[in-house]
Amino acid sequence: MSRLINTWAHLASTEQSFLVEAVERLNVNQALNETCINMLEQALSKVRSGGDKHAVHALLLVNTKLLALYSSRNACELQAADILAITLVVRTLFPTGDSLEELLSFTHTPSTPLSVRRVTTERSLTPSSTEYYSPSSSVEETEQEKSEGQGDSSPLPVPSRDMFHTPIIPHEQDSFHTPAAVQDSFYTPHQPAPASHRAPQPEQNPLLLSACEEAVDETAERSQEYFHMPAFLQTPLCTHSPHLLHCVPIMPGTVLVIVSEVPKSHLAGHICQCLLTLVTTEMMQGKKGGSAREGGQGRNLVEVLEGNVKRVLDATRKMKGGLERVHKDLVNRWDLVRKGGLLEYMDSAAANPPPRLETALSEFTRTLKVLFRLLFLTYKPPQAAEDKQRETMDTVQELVSKKICDYKDYLSVKAQRNVTMTTYLEDFPGLIHFLYIDRSMDLVIAPAINVTTHPEPGSFDHTAVLKVKVWEMVRRWQHYLQNSFTSSVVRDGDFCYSYFLWFEDPSGNPLSPQQPVKQVQGAPPGILAGHYYRDLCARCFPTMPVGAVNCYELMCMHVGVVPAEFVASHCRKLAAMLWETSGEAHSPISLL
Repeated sequence: MSRLINTWAHLASTEQSFLVEAVERLNVNQALNETCINMLEQALSKVRSGGDKHAVHALLLVNTKLLALYSSRNACELQAADILAITLVVRTLFPTGDSLEELLSFTHTPSTPLSVRRVTTERSLTPSSTEYYSPSSSVEETEQEKSEGQGDSSPLPVPSRDMFHTPIIPHEQDSFHTPAAVQDSFYTPHQPAPASHRAPQPEQNPLLLSACEEAVDETAERSQEYFHMPAFLQTPLCTHSPHLLHCVPIMPGTVLVIVSEVPKSHLAGHICQCLLTLVTTEMMQGKKGGSAREGGQGRNLVEVLEGNVKRVLDATRKMKGGLERVHKDLVNRWDLVRKGGLLEYMDSAAANPPPRLETALSEFTRTLKVLFRLLFLTYKPPQAAEDKQRETMDTVQELVSKKICDYKDYLSVKAQRNVTMTTYLEDFPGLIHFLYIDRSMDLVIAPAINVTTHPEPGSFDHTAVLKVKVWEMVRRWQHYLQNSFTSSVVRDGDFCYSYFLWFEDPSGNPLSPQQPVKQVQGAPPGILAGHYYRDLCARCFPTMPVGAVNCYELMCMHVGVVPAEFVASHCRKLAAMLWETSGEAHSPISLL
């Protein structure tokens, strides 16, 4: 867990996508995009034909950017928060801190297939060693291999936590300072967190961090070529749907991830619905106000709970081993809940449940959690299936490496300079930087900021100053948004900063909020600790169905001499241009 937190702190201080918590897609040409999609389709097909019938998603990640994503036909959509969490895990397992010049100076050779590496390394392993990994070599052996020209292209061993740090750049006195209130709200994870930020919302998805804690701690110490670990993703039917992540490196900085559903994953939805009903309906905590529910609402809630419990009991009736005992305990606990007067309590005006019912509900909830843990948290594929999966991933790794190897230098450059500011200088004179975020899909478009990692003594790095200004700008606007400001223009020193948040319908027509944006305290705007913008749309448009309102953000940084009317004009024109070129059409296409 400490490595994940340190990696997140490092990425949040260096990558704009983690700063605003949105996915950044690699802007590649159409030919490469089609090649990657076809390649991922073939990879997913090979994995499914190799025995993993539950493989549903395939991703190609280049550093922290999404190159391509392919999902099977009946798969649920992979949420942006889950993609960010998967990216965080991948960067923890396969870290890369090379600069653009270092990446371009590295000559890539196709990775040796996993099966070949296993044969060559088995000689150095003891007979009792059955772990599947490439043994780490000493520094002397590594240097000797490099000098002999025999080094392979497998990723370097995972570094220690000291590599991940938050650089501290001193502020100039005339810089765009962050106010004290902002500094209190947005903190560096290396420091003690304020109390308001320590506990995430209980109904939100923990997004892999707790699920993969043990797997990362056990495997990150070794330079493996294949990782698999449990993950809990958010789907429309379940907020904690169990999945498995299969990760293999393709090139330095490029990783292939296959996402597979865990067998019996549909049970997780029913168990989570039972737990959610018990918590949100205040069956265990007591009813607020001590009043009876109107219109048979209490009876309806009990019927919903009974339906989900029946599905769980039916699905676990024929299970053997320890699950058989848990099934019997679950049946007995549910009988005690029904006999304890649950229906009568929900229809009554009593503020708290009777002691007998409260005890039965607590034991029933505990048994549900035990069942969830045995089914999904301790799930391990059979050894034969695991070995076959490794062989399949070996074949997939070789397939993808051959097809994408020719694009190595191109992808290295795009990963560092995905979007350049020079593209917009002619149309928007005076514009220095911008961030455009489509919050309906959580995609961000922003020019790259490449800070020199090893500047020459006495040189002045303008990019480092720009980075400090941009990070302060984003944190200030997030603070303003929490205080119900959706648009603002601030002129500070030599720069003019502007921020706009607006809503549109699926056809691209602007929408005015039905309810005013109110000040909300809690987690800062983002999607990892809870989808702030989805909740914002629900508060501002209470009568609109989910998905009927699209939310957008635009943050711009201009030279201070640009007049305010030109700043507003640039923002409108830039938003329209980015909306058209984002590649995601929201407006229906007329076929007449």
